[in-house]
Amino acid sequence: MSQHRRHVAMAAATLVSAVLMTGYGDAGGAPQTASPDDRAHRAAREGRGQEAVDLVWSALQALPLPAPDGLDLHLRRDILSFGNTSWPVPEDAVRMAYRAEIAVREARDESGFWDAERELQRAVRMAPWSGPATFNLAIAQSRIGLFSAAAGNMALYLDFLAAGESPQSKHDLKGKIWDWEYARDQGKG
Repeated sequence: MSQHRRHVAMAAATLVSAVLMTGYGDAGGAPQTASPDDRAHRAAREGRGQEAVDLVWSALQALPLPAPDGLDLHLRRDILSFGNTSWPVPEDAVRMAYRAEIAVREARDESGFWDAERELQRAVRMAPWSGPATFNLAIAQSRIGLFSAAAGNMALYLDFLAAGESPQSKHDLKGKIWDWEYARDQGKG
């Protein structure tokens, strides 16, 4: 990771910590002692699914792009856990995912895969329940050496969004996750 990307990641982590650890309560803006993440999990446990999704959605939208390692994946997993994976995908997210599929298909070098990854990040931020965007994000990330992120996104896809996949296809995708985890463990990304 370049020195610049490290500084950006550290600044983003500080910003996100402030966003997640500082909540707002009633309409008067009284500070809460629990983070939005804690409040979302409590709301979900108490059967208030929409409130849980709204809290996590707000935190997800407040994240910078790119988000600190794993934080956007954690929030998207929470949204899928608390919410409905069959919500309609907004047209803008479909368009971004489609553009990213073209970018992946036409990529001739690493720069093309980075372009696709950025488009897909925006698409999954808008619609975490978009299976094609999540799947293609994992593929694009694997092509640029972000193996840990690729494995996390493919696992998210398999856990929540792969309903139409055959058992063999799911097994093959699980194999991709293991390949990417191995590459990560070998220090390749």
